Amino acid sequence: MKTLIQVWFGTRGSPPSEITRKLEKLGFQPLTGKYDYFKEWKEIPTEKELLELADRIFEALKGEDLHFKLISEGNL
Repeated sequence: MKTLIQVWFGTRGSPPSEITRKLEKLGFQPLTGKYDYFKEWKEIPTEKELLELADRIFEALKGEDLHFKLISEGNL
């Protein structure tokens, strides 16, 4: 299973390279294509684990003048 993030950057927050470093600390890797970052799960995460991850992403990106979309799907 993968969790993917699509990011819309603003010009008042940190540059994309800094956002990438923050997301890498959460286990995400940069991706080229429709989505910007992905995290590969070893096992299918529970709803609680996904919500906790979303909260950690929110906290890491708070105040960065960006919007993000989070998708978790299997067989991508």
